[in-house]
Amino acid sequence: AQGRTAEQAAHAPTTFPFISVIVPVRNEVACIADTLVQLLDQDYPADRFEVIVVDGESDDDTPTIVRALSFGRDNLRLLPNPGRLSS
Repeated sequence: AQGRTAEQAAHAPTTFPFISVIVPVRNEVACIADTLVQLLDQDYPADRFEVIVVDGESDDDTPTIVRALSFGRDNLRLLPNPGRLSS
């Protein structure tokens, strides 16, 4: 994989743990596309991680951008956060 030395690649696990990345957002139109593209286009196997965007009722195009990026990507989901809560 990209960025690994030959020694690291030789000792890499044959199976990758499943990872969930939670991205709480509200009105993030300025950076959501770049953030998600960086998360989705990494070397980690796409079938071993998911990105869950939890939208706190954005009133900009944040949800539209997330939906567009999720087309053809089963590991990107958009969930509502009607309480606008994030931890």
